[in-house]
Amino acid sequence: YEKLCRFYFGSPIAVVAPSHWIADYHRTRGFFRHSKWLVLPNPVPKLDPAPPTTREGESDRVNLLYLGQFERGKGILFLLDVLERISRTNWFLRIVGTGSQSAEVQRRVLGKPNYAYLGYVKRSGLRQIFQHTDLTVVPSLCYENSPTVIAESFSCGVPVVAADIGGISELVQDGVNGFTYAPDDVGSLRQVLLYYLDHPEVIAPLRKGAKASRASLDLKTYLQRILEVGQG
Repeated sequence: YEKLCRFYFGSPIAVVAPSHWIADYHRTRGFFRHSKWLVLPNPVPKLDPAPPTTREGESDRVNLLYLGQFERGKGILFLLDVLERISRTNWFLRIVGTGSQSAEVQRRVLGKPNYAYLGYVKRSGLRQIFQHTDLTVVPSLCYENSPTVIAESFSCGVPVVAADIGGISELVQDGVNGFTYAPDDVGSLRQVLLYYLDHPEVIAPLRKGAKASRASLDLKTYLQRILEVGQG
């Protein structure tokens, strides 16, 4: 199958990859040998100024967000498993999205005070949700390229805790704009979350890093870089 794909794809003038991980994946398999390569993370269509953070509940409460598909590979049930193993109570998780595991997710969080199941939310409503978020959690179990949820989170100045799988670590820098953990490792994610629950004051500097990461996600800059490659 790969041999057929290499033949039919050929070598276009330029190949744009959202991550070095996906670029290396194809290069090591002999794809696009004579093409120019450009690695650019997926942009955010509109970068409005990051909204101010609105802390809710007690001052030490950490507001978490899961935003994505409710599918096994995206790790929503894995995240719930981890949170069930945390004895701290100073956290609150908003769950936004839809998918084949929606019913199971609702059953797991129904009636529990630390959860808010919001289901599908239009893009226009995401900024308000990010405004009340301290950390976005991306608990992927499958290989990720350049997840849009990370770009959206950074665009609103919200740091990210994510599995170190695929191209994620190219976006999330430990101690700068978030933190990564060993994928599919309950103990690793639990340890990271416990640290932030015990030290919520360290989240504020991460917000500055998340805001600074916005520059690389600008759509105009993204298009200009592509045009430059084409002209070269």
